[in-house]
Amino acid sequence: MAANGEGGMADIIRALELIHSPTSTNELRKQASAFLESQKQDKSAARNGFLLASQTESQPLVRYFGLSLLEHTLRSSGFSLSSEQLAEVRAMILELGESIRPQDPTYIRNKVAQLWAEIAKRSWAVDWLGMDEVLVKLWGATLLHKEFVLSVLETLSEDIFYREDTISSLRGTDLNRALVEIFTPLSVFEEVYPERGRHVELRYGTEGWLARTCEFLESCIQNLQSSREAKDCALKALATLRSALAWSIPKAVISSNSVATVCHALTCQDDEVRMVRAGHIASWRLIANRWKAAVEALHALYSRSNVEIEDFQPLVHIMFQTDHLVLMQKLYEWSVVDANDIDDTRYTTSKKLSEVGCEKRCFVESYIADRI
Repeated sequence: MAANGEGGMADIIRALELIHSPTSTNELRKQASAFLESQKQDKSAARNGFLLASQTESQPLVRYFGLSLLEHTLRSSGFSLSSEQLAEVRAMILELGESIRPQDPTYIRNKVAQLWAEIAKRSWAVDWLGMDEVLVKLWGATLLHKEFVLSVLETLSEDIFYREDTISSLRGTDLNRALVEIFTPLSVFEEVYPERGRHVELRYGTEGWLARTCEFLESCIQNLQSSREAKDCALKALATLRSALAWSIPKAVISSNSVATVCHALTCQDDEVRMVRAGHIASWRLIANRWKAAVEALHALYSRSNVEIEDFQPLVHIMFQTDHLVLMQKLYEWSVVDANDIDDTRYTTSKKLSEVGCEKRCFVESYIADRI
């Protein structure tokens, strides 16, 4: 079998069907697996992968294998590809991102977002300067595309700042600086980095993704009762903030009103209270998950250790506002669990809240000690 042309595509699809068919023998599955593995080494692997993944009428397993071919091309030979080859693969991934649909399985959309991050780590801020413009324009398409963009940004943040990612490490601090730039409002970026006025522009627009994400989260919170999509997008926005708040410039966090927005996600509307009291377990879980995600975002921000006291002081003051303290107290009282009846979500929330409180207290004590 050969995977070139329409006949080759049919061979790949047939091999996938053999592997997943309950009537296939072990020998047939072994042969089909060997054939599919060989396709990863084919010089046309990226193109074949794109063709398979873009066939929306195909089964998800076929499309997912196509995405895995693209991923293998990037991971195994990403830095050995010529500029033209890398640009071709990038164009394929961008087209797949723009073409996502609500009926696509979540794991398909997540895989495309991961591929976007993979190509960005290799070419963004090198020979691809317009990624932020593409993301902003995609952001304005549909609610689904907003969720997709957040997945891309969260994946980039995790890979660049947290995970032991080889590709990100090879790019040194270039990717760190690039991500900080596009997340930070322009006014704050120019204030903090005045000497970078003549650097190559990577951002598109003046808002920055921290402000866009907070604004979007506020919109989701306003529509929680009328839209299941809003509930899902609120969790995605909080996950992106959790990742970004651990490294964002403190002035950018203040400028984007991030703390107040995350705290707003912790409030419970009257309709939600009624649903919980009526015994709607699914709705209760969604509310609890939102609270947990919001607390994790606050924990990521207030557990930071690599900040100057003077820069971080205003963020601590925000959390000591009366309405925020009352909110934290109510949430903590809800989260306390009995040793004989432990709810994982409430326990995790309680633990994170306690740690946030300790971090704020330690910061205040350090601030006072420096001035005695």
